[in-house]
Amino acid sequence: MKKLENKVNEIVEKKRKERFELLPTFIPEVKLKSEPETKLTFPPSVFELLYNLSQDYVKRHRKINALSKEQNEKKKEIIKMAQRNKGFRGIISEKENFNLTVSPSEKISWDRDKLKESLKNFYPLAVRESMIINILIPTPENKEELIENAVKKALIRIGFDKKYLDELIQKEFRLTVDEEKINQLVESSKINLLPETKKTEISWKVRVDPISP
Repeated sequence: MKKLENKVNEIVEKKRKERFELLPTFIPEVKLKSEPETKLTFPPSVFELLYNLSQDYVKRHRKINALSKEQNEKKKEIIKMAQRNKGFRGIISEKENFNLTVSPSEKISWDRDKLKESLKNFYPLAVRESMIINILIPTPENKEELIENAVKKALIRIGFDKKYLDELIQKEFRLTVDEEKINQLVESSKINLLPETKKTEISWKVRVDPISP
């Protein structure tokens, strides 16, 4: 993995060292940027148009960035109000024609190793696994190593160096968990979930829609 990181760093450093050439223009303190060894010829009227467009773009860009920062601060304040006042989900104003909605969404994540240890023999009943290696591959029980080895052999056959395979292949498991089945197993005392097997994250969204077009 270290060799791969070094290679990426070399590419990034090479790109960083590349510089555009700066070409003078008829407007003082204003230059054109061009790729090395490229000749640019703009008629004065065309360059003035390009310069004016660039100025307008930069002004709007700066305003948008400032507004975006301010908007994020207002959003945080609204979310805090919703968190402090249970049940609050927004405001509707017919006078100003807006429908503001603030709502939480829940994201659940599972620790695969702890889930396996907790469920033991019940794991296949409650969890369906997929192994992701660039493409989604349904993973039968206890077949992940077989699939991984088959992919490695295929890569070797088309010319990849064996010693770099572990750096090339990034494994990821996607779990489809039957939470109702797990709850039944817990309630019947057939299993005990280890701490932090299940993690729940709450994120909040603020949405604004018009009441009428």
